[in-house]
Amino acid sequence: MFLYRQRTSSAGPLTTCPTTGTSRYVRRGPSSPTSKISRDQIIAATKTNIPHQIYIGALDPKNSISARQARTVIRQLAAGFRALGLQPGETVCIHSFNSIWYPIFFQGVVAAGGVYAGTNPAYTAHELAHALKTSKAKFVLSAPELIKPVLKAVESIGAGREMVGVFNPHGEPGIEGHLGWGDLLKHGERDWVRFDDLETAKTTTAALLFSSGTTGLPKAAMLSHYNFVAQHTLVYEAPLRPYKAVRLIALPMVSFDLDLGGVLSWVDEDDC
Repeated sequence: MFLYRQRTSSAGPLTTCPTTGTSRYVRRGPSSPTSKISRDQIIAATKTNIPHQIYIGALDPKNSISARQARTVIRQLAAGFRALGLQPGETVCIHSFNSIWYPIFFQGVVAAGGVYAGTNPAYTAHELAHALKTSKAKFVLSAPELIKPVLKAVESIGAGREMVGVFNPHGEPGIEGHLGWGDLLKHGERDWVRFDDLETAKTTTAALLFSSGTTGLPKAAMLSHYNFVAQHTLVYEAPLRPYKAVRLIALPMVSFDLDLGGVLSWVDEDDC
């Protein structure tokens, strides 16, 4: 699911979702009528070459990702996950601290037809085991420094170590016996899964988001593609903004799972 935002006027943004391919009525300004976006316009939006940065590392601004680069890597991840045997509807989990590549991972999983699940980097092996069992994860990518409790959790649920990969997109050393981020990018590119009917959007799970677990073990909330489109609609269409929003994410990105509209890759037409 690669989400694309266009700014059609100073009154506010126009949002579309090329994953579903559906047309939606959107509001162009306070006094202008609504208009319908055609399927061709939505598909054309995904083919736009956008060179400017959409993610920038707060500690090192040179650590950045452009929309064009994001699109390429998402397609590479889709091909890589499918090459590993990921089937539509299966879950891939990530256990990591903050990274500008975290939302790219999310979209790569969904692009392959999979379901995203994120875990708190402070989870113990017991909590990780619960998350892996609850999400029925087929694969899990872990930051190198967090892999020990992940391996312990995998062993405790009777799964094989081959389901564990290393999330090392910044060039961190790999771990022998485990696939790394670069290995996922060696299978060419694959277009993301598309569909264009409302029922599929409502019934296809995109993510499993874990609660905080204050009253017991964390629970996994299932969010469909329709849920995310509705969320983005609320975030970007209701408050008409004459400016570009910039956000600094200071907490683990898994804490922002319920506000992915503010974290995932939205792109302005002004950046094209």
